[in-house]
Amino acid sequence: ADLLERNVALNGQQGWVRVVRQAVSDSVGEAAFHCFKYEQGSSTLRSIERLRLQELGDQVAVVNVPTVTLDAYFAHTDLRIDVVKMDAEGAEPLILAGMREVLERNPKLILIMEFATEMIRQSAGDPRSFALEIERLGYQTHFITRTGALRRVNADELVATGFCDVVLRPT
Repeated sequence: ADLLERNVALNGQQGWVRVVRQAVSDSVGEAAFHCFKYEQGSSTLRSIERLRLQELGDQVAVVNVPTVTLDAYFAHTDLRIDVVKMDAEGAEPLILAGMREVLERNPKLILIMEFATEMIRQSAGDPRSFALEIERLGYQTHFITRTGALRRVNADELVATGFCDVVLRPT
């Protein structure tokens, strides 16, 4: 959060960007956040096995952080939300679970997110169930190709990909 605040200031974006020192999840409360020393962008709500840390050559410090749902965060606003971008190292199912009211109030909302099968499995459960939930909520999943083109995929294809970025569009 400190680094983000410095970046916002350096780029003159204080009026456009608000840094909120909370992790977005499926509940309001507190969670253990695993902060990588070197690969800070990979910090996560999921615990990291000691063997995996040795493979990565990194260290993790665990800190408790406040959590919020997007439903709770946006509960007292009539702000229209057009796009939500998620890259939460496997916590995307938790975020989606905590934004059902946001989805209902914003039926044209587009989601852009990372889909990492193994990270989802370690953080929030079954990746296939999550992919099917996306479809059940009325979203079409589009794989973002290397050229930036979008290719429609179903739940099984998405899970089989293992790791990709996707755009979810309402049907």
